[in-house]
Amino acid sequence: RQLLRPLETLPHTLPTGGGPTIANRPECSVRLARNILDSQQVTLESIAWFRVSHLVRDVGWHQPHEGEAMQADSKKKFRAVLVGGLVVGVGAAVTLAAWNDSEFAQGTFASGQFNLEGSTTSSTEGFADHPSSEDAAALTFEVNPENMSPNDSVYAPFSVRLDETTTNDASVDITAAAGGTTTGMSYRLIQTEAFGCDSDTAGTDLVPAGTALGSVSGAAAFDLAKGAAASAGEATNLCFIVTADDDMAQDQTGTSTWEFTATSKDS
Repeated sequence: RQLLRPLETLPHTLPTGGGPTIANRPECSVRLARNILDSQQVTLESIAWFRVSHLVRDVGWHQPHEGEAMQADSKKKFRAVLVGGLVVGVGAAVTLAAWNDSEFAQGTFASGQFNLEGSTTSSTEGFADHPSSEDAAALTFEVNPENMSPNDSVYAPFSVRLDETTTNDASVDITAAAGGTTTGMSYRLIQTEAFGCDSDTAGTDLVPAGTALGSVSGAAAFDLAKGAAASAGEATNLCFIVTADDDMAQDQTGTSTWEFTATSKDS
C-alpha cells in the first residue's frame, strides 16, 4: 500500500502538451490499485507491471512536442529507476539468513588376544607355548614307553588352558600324526577331572580306545573358557593311554604327535 499510495496523488494533467493520458483519469489508476489490494494478491510482479504499464501508457498516449522531448525522456528514465528500485527492494526483503552446526561421532576399534598353552606337570603350573611339532611338549609316561611288549599300556597326563591374555572362549579340535614304525600300537584319550593319568584313571572319551597311533578317527572336540581379568582360564586335564597289541614287532621305534587346535568363539 505504501508503494501504491503515490498513484492517488498523480497530477490530473501533464505539464504541457495535449491528448488524453492516464494521468487525466486518476480514477483508473486508483481503481486498479484498489482492485489489486482488495484481492490480496499484491505480488512483486503485479506491482512492477502496474508501475511499468502506467509509465508506458502515460508516455504512449502523450506525444510531446520537440521542446518537451528532453523533459519526457527524463521522466521515463526516472520512472524506470523507480521500477528497478522497487524490484531490488522487494527481492532484498525476502532474503533470509541461515545458521548451521555440525555433530561428529567416532569409534575406536582394536583386536583381542588368543593363546593356548599346555603343561605336562600340573593343571596350575608348568604351562608354556608349544607352537609347532618341533617344539612339542614331551609327554611324561608313568611306564617306560621305550621297552614295551604286547599288551603293555603306558600313561601320560597333559593339561591345556587359555592364558591370561586371552579375550575369547575356545573350541578345541584334535589331530594326530605318526612317524617311524608304530605297527600294532593304539591309544585312547580321555578328559579327566583332576590332573594325572594311570590304569585307574576314568573320564570322558575324546578319542576311543583302539585308535591307531597317528589317527583321530571318532575324535570329539572340547571347550575351554577364558579366565577372569588378568587370569588364565580353567585347565582341561587329559590322559593319554597307549597300548601295544599282539601285532607289535620287535625292535621298532615310532612316534606320535598330537595337535590341539583352539578356535576362538564370539565374545
